[in-house]
Amino acid sequence: MISLALLSVTFLSSCKKEEGCTDPTALNFDPDAEKDNSSCQYKGKATFWNHESNGFCNVAVSINGLPIGVITLDYTGAPDCGANGAVTYEANPGAYSYTATEEDCDGDGLVSTWAGTINITSNGCLTQQLTQ
Repeated sequence: MISLALLSVTFLSSCKKEEGCTDPTALNFDPDAEKDNSSCQYKGKATFWNHESNGFCNVAVSINGLPIGVITLDYTGAPDCGANGAVTYEANPGAYSYTATEEDCDGDGLVSTWAGTINITSNGCLTQQLTQ
């Protein structure tokens, strides 16, 4: 009688698959999951850019105090994530502080600076225009 009960429990528990994120490239991959439940989360991106009408020159961008790159091109509209000349940052979802400082390319001593917060979403791409 006990072996029949044990067999029944084993059979019933083996039918139920553990659900979770089954994508090994996801941030929340669950190696024990046998059935994907669409809960996978991925890194997101933010791309910093300037509009050509602003005339900014070589803008250095930092995230949480760490330099991540220099904007070297201006655009007529928001570029795609990862566009040449823009600065793209890839990170886990969350809020990040940014600062940006323009180089004094014309030697007049006037430079623009920016500071703010961005929110990176899972598998998203935020385009952050730097404007005065």
